[in-house]
Amino acid sequence: MESYENPIEKAIEYDRMMKEEKLSQSALAEKLGVSRVRVYQYMSLLKLPQKKIEYILKNGKQEMITERHLRPVML
Repeated sequence: MESYENPIEKAIEYDRMMKEEKLSQSALAEKLGVSRVRVYQYMSLLKLPQKKIEYILKNGKQEMITERHLRPVML
């Protein structure tokens, strides 16, 4: 998997992999060597309002939005 500038990009890639390879969150976690909870947390970012997702994608590089910044909305 590539290196991503912000967590939304990673969440989008996780979603793509799950759909293309027909994987569950548990199966994806095992494939990537991360916890199922971590995959769930990233996937939960995709439930944010579309305007927020677009903002993070557009401004994430300039503002260095990281996973830690988004933890409150990931729970």
